[in-house]
Amino acid sequence: MTIAAAALAACASSPSHAPPSSEGASDAADAGGLLFDAAGPDGPPAADASGLCGNAILPALVDPPNLYFVADRSGSMGQALGAQAGAPTKWVALRKALTGLVGKLGARVNVGAAVYPRTGGALGCFAGGEVFVTRRGDAASGADAGALGATTVAFAASLGLVPSGGTPTAATLAVLYPTVAGLAGRTYVVLATDGAPNCNPAARCGASACEPNLDLQTGCGAATNCCAVGDPAFGPESCVDTDATTTAIAAFKKANIPVYVIGLPSSGGAYYQAVLDRMALAGGTARGTSPRYYPVADVSGLEQVLAAIGAEVALPCDVTLAAEPPDATRVNVYLDDALVAYDAQDGWTWTTPSSFTLHGAACARLESGAVRQVQVVSGCPTQKPS
Repeated sequence: MTIAAAALAACASSPSHAPPSSEGASDAADAGGLLFDAAGPDGPPAADASGLCGNAILPALVDPPNLYFVADRSGSMGQALGAQAGAPTKWVALRKALTGLVGKLGARVNVGAAVYPRTGGALGCFAGGEVFVTRRGDAASGADAGALGATTVAFAASLGLVPSGGTPTAATLAVLYPTVAGLAGRTYVVLATDGAPNCNPAARCGASACEPNLDLQTGCGAATNCCAVGDPAFGPESCVDTDATTTAIAAFKKANIPVYVIGLPSSGGAYYQAVLDRMALAGGTARGTSPRYYPVADVSGLEQVLAAIGAEVALPCDVTLAAEPPDATRVNVYLDDALVAYDAQDGWTWTTPSSFTLHGAACARLESGAVRQVQVVSGCPTQKPS
């Protein structure tokens, strides 16, 4: 399983120090304990840090997942995200948030990206395609280091387009499927869009499922179906293409590739939200409450949703170590510099002699996106709830 960083410090002599407290890294250092590097996701505790119990580091097994982004860059993505004055466009906010996530996750993931549509057509309905070939993230977190790494910079450049055209979601996913399904290892797709899918010339719908009608376009109303065959301005390509899109998403799910659906604000109201719910359900990542997709209202919300998804993918609550510790009763787990008690309800427990699982509050904290690294220290008595 993949974790940001984990280490075992094998005890070279009988330990005389308790594990560092969770009251703060500076306090731990002052007390002769272990100073954790909460800012460095790949930085296990230094060997024999402050004389704590040992001098041998054994890394965890690393199996970075593939995190593949599919970004809607249709014309409506040029609208502002949120109602605040000076709010960036949805497309600018998405590019920035995706780049920030790639920088923060670093080498914990392999990252790839596609956009849609690519270009052309009266409605810009050509299917999208890959703009960033999947590769390993930067070895160090560029966001934390103060300068973006080469991979993160290249990723940001690949999204250097402007919003334009329609939303050919189904056609794009069909084009991308062989590439994404052919990636080795665990793969996850993050689909970010602000509107209902369309651009299917074979679609047929009434006014109630016609995007121009739903968006209250001039001349489109209950008596005028602007998606009718032969309509000079819109036609069938403006039908909300729900069935073909959910079918395309379900193909990824069938191949054990979950699809996370992020919905940015749009003008379609409840109808579009219901479509996004169906997409999330088809992708196998539906939330437990309505809306079932991941809704975003502003820049902060977008960053939080992406961080949560990234943490869930890159830092699973099941952790496998590279070697079995010499004494299972002298192992302690930390989330950044916070000690996690050995507890089946809100802490951690062994699942095999060389793997453990985080439970309850500990797992929830890991998946929230707030934790940068998991660290494991062997040599001091395992701490249990008082």
